[in-house]
Amino acid sequence: MFGNLGKKLSEVFIGKKLDDKTRDAFEETLIQADISPIDSIELSESLEKLPADISIEKIKEYLYTKMLPVLEKGETDLKLDEKPHVILVSGVNGAGKTTTLYKLASLFQSKGKTVAVAGCDSFRAGAIQQLKDRMETLGISVKGEMNKDPSGIAYKALEKVIENKTDILLIDTAGRLHDNENLMAELSKIHRVLGKLGNYPQNCWLVLDGTSGQNTLSQVEHFSKTLPISGLVITKLDSTSKGGFIYSLIKRFSIPIIFLGLGEKKENLIRYDAKKFTKELLK
Repeated sequence: MFGNLGKKLSEVFIGKKLDDKTRDAFEETLIQADISPIDSIELSESLEKLPADISIEKIKEYLYTKMLPVLEKGETDLKLDEKPHVILVSGVNGAGKTTTLYKLASLFQSKGKTVAVAGCDSFRAGAIQQLKDRMETLGISVKGEMNKDPSGIAYKALEKVIENKTDILLIDTAGRLHDNENLMAELSKIHRVLGKLGNYPQNCWLVLDGTSGQNTLSQVEHFSKTLPISGLVITKLDSTSKGGFIYSLIKRFSIPIIFLGLGEKKENLIRYDAKKFTKELLK
């Protein structure tokens, strides 16, 4: 998965003393693992207080104690007590939103929750049908029609789940680049319109492609200007050995990471656990 950092660090330090040359190599290894340059420099400089003859095992133990407090800031409880609980899901094209929505719906069903889905990606050919095909396997019908106003779809879907006393409403939105002003305005409108029916949505989750590395930081920055992002879902972590960007992501934004996606199957969605993640990163 993303445990390549630990192996690379072993290559840097085994049989060598901790000196300026190995610290430079250490810093470069962190950057290659997608930890930001600023954070890599900070971690590298912190090694100066360690003895020159320290073992790689002790260096990894030291890094664990340095990185874990930051990574723990990404943990959060998942409370879905309000009924209905509305989760607005956004992200750039290709981040894996449709697959994530399918996994979320399946997970919530397994917890005994009733789930409804609104398809607000209503102007991209085949988008709603693709979502309907995935949700049909779970027995969930998707509210949404092509060429309809996305905010109107979301509003009507919320009215329906309130009427039916459904537990959870997942709202899919069109994939968009953060510099597409029209689509970002549309996203803001969906959020605003939902608020007319009460304290909705309770959550706005941003789906990030784990193979995008440092690019995820700019995505979080720009989407946060449009929506009150309350959680992150990071997908495709089974396809990268560079999970270090998660350290920089949490350090910079302190936004909780709700789930990690580790494959295409519905069970390949796990809760973020800082201790497990840090150990996996450094193994």
